[in-house]
Amino acid sequence: MLRTETEAAETWCPMARGLDGASRTPVTYRMCRCIGSRCNWWEWKGRVEPERLWCSSINSRLVEELERPIEVPASYVWVPFKERDEEGITRWAHWIEPMDEAARRRKGYCGLVGSGS
Repeated sequence: MLRTETEAAETWCPMARGLDGASRTPVTYRMCRCIGSRCNWWEWKGRVEPERLWCSSINSRLVEELERPIEVPASYVWVPFKERDEEGITRWAHWIEPMDEAARRRKGYCGLVGSGS
């Protein structure tokens, strides 16, 4: 099953182990949770692109940010209009989701269990 790392952290990992305090013998604890991408079996499925919120066509050539619309999260970064960037591409004004926020939406699965389809 595909899950974000946050969702996976709520599930029990059958491979998680601990040591019994007194006898120091290996035991499995129900409280041992999935550690997501920190586990060698974790597999990522696909990629996640940052969300872009575009300005209306009337404002698409803005260089200075207008008052931020209520639907644009405070963490999103303003990207001003640029006639030609380094690659010769016109960049229309928009707001973009920070990559670390987009990465939290990325999904993966336990490769020990299956394909994650």
